[in-house]
Amino acid sequence: MSASKSHLVRVREGEGLLPVVCVHGDEANKLLPGHLDDKRPFYAFIHQGFGGTRVRLNRLETIARRFLKELSDAMIKPPFVLCGYSFGGLVAFEMAQQINKKSPDAVPLVALIDSYSPDLHVQAMKADQQFYVRVKNGIIKAALMPYLATDARMPGKLHHYHIISTYDKAVKAYTPKPFSGRLMVLKAQDAWGPDDLGWSSVAGGELDVYQVPADHFNIIKEPSIGFVAEALEQRIRAIELARPLAG
Repeated sequence: MSASKSHLVRVREGEGLLPVVCVHGDEANKLLPGHLDDKRPFYAFIHQGFGGTRVRLNRLETIARRFLKELSDAMIKPPFVLCGYSFGGLVAFEMAQQINKKSPDAVPLVALIDSYSPDLHVQAMKADQQFYVRVKNGIIKAALMPYLATDARMPGKLHHYHIISTYDKAVKAYTPKPFSGRLMVLKAQDAWGPDDLGWSSVAGGELDVYQVPADHFNIIKEPSIGFVAEALEQRIRAIELARPLAG
């Protein structure tokens, strides 16, 4: 998918409740809304490069700005809850930073689904040795170059490496600022890292931490996604009780 096309998917329109916007949820884009209130609007952002094409946006700030524009173009207005899985959590965090700077509390909650803070991201990727043996391979990297040079569609394994490598570089180049809003960390119990996944270093407001019986890869699958949804729905309802939606 080129940068000129939308990455936004309208999963469920819903009515009268705080919408949830999920960034790079992968399986969670389809499974999570089924466990939330059936009247809660749910929107999702898919990854760039859909169908094996090159990733065009390679900085967190730029990706976040683009996704916010797509929401605006689709007339999806705040307030809404942002959530994201893995790298998607970092994008959701930066989206909240950008929109709350213009309209405070437009994003009353950012939910980070097994998403490491920028400070811990590199360490976390190194800790997952099986993953890096697969993708940090010189042969694969060399094989990728002709596809990037010609903008050709990439085979699955090469495309996966391209996406992960691009995201990795984006996080390394990103310097997060303290966030005054609410953060919610949903950590996979079997995943590497501290309970808060490093987010206390930038949390200037509330920070809630939840443990989910899962590892990094199945936290967005059944049955673990049910635990994620239950914690998320309860937290959103508490926010709605404290600040009902206008109209």
